[in-house]
Amino acid sequence: METNSGRFLKAFRSIEQHLRKVAGGGRDSGIIEIMSEATRRDPSIARHEDDLHKFRKLRNILIHGDIDGTEIAWPSDLAVERIERVKSLLMSPPRVVSVFRSKVLTGKGDGPVGPTIRSMMEESYSQLPVYDGKHFLGLLTMETVARFMGKHLDETVRDLRLTPLREVLECAECEDAHVFIPARTRLTEVLAKFEESDKQGKRIQALLITREGDPNEKLTGIITVWDIPGIHERL
Repeated sequence: METNSGRFLKAFRSIEQHLRKVAGGGRDSGIIEIMSEATRRDPSIARHEDDLHKFRKLRNILIHGDIDGTEIAWPSDLAVERIERVKSLLMSPPRVVSVFRSKVLTGKGDGPVGPTIRSMMEESYSQLPVYDGKHFLGLLTMETVARFMGKHLDETVRDLRLTPLREVLECAECEDAHVFIPARTRLTEVLAKFEESDKQGKRIQALLITREGDPNEKLTGIITVWDIPGIHERL
């Protein structure tokens, strides 16, 4: 049965090889240099930076910290589980296709807003992609609906519930942001997109998933800000 030390060192070697590949560094480059360059090339690695430095220190103790060939330290079960988890996240990062692939409620541009809002409320959806055939028209949000209602609040001639969705979408503003992403996108990249939009003061309402990230491809999933805590748990 493989010892904890054996498992730990095996996982560390795999991580080191992966980081060297990402960094494009040779065998003579030091591990700290490799970690720095790999993080520069792939910012998602920074999420594991603290762990990687701890792993490096423990690796050094395991290799050099013995007395007359007898180990004076060994990794705990928790340390082994953690390094193997980090190895898995680095080498086989979870992608949106494996987590968020699902049937998505959509609306038709000529469809009436009233029944659409009712369906959104019944399903507890705050965003709904709207299409004209296969052509993406926009993302209907409750904020957009509120602006539309406010704009036409004094109208008494027509029933606003029958207004086509394409007309309601004219009230969408920049804060109703949406971005299309490929199904192969990593979850770490998803978090980065949300974080970057927050820094710019333009929060993304939803990430819309298609095979290649083309707006006019079949929609295979959707990610909203409400999914962020679940993504963090997976990472």
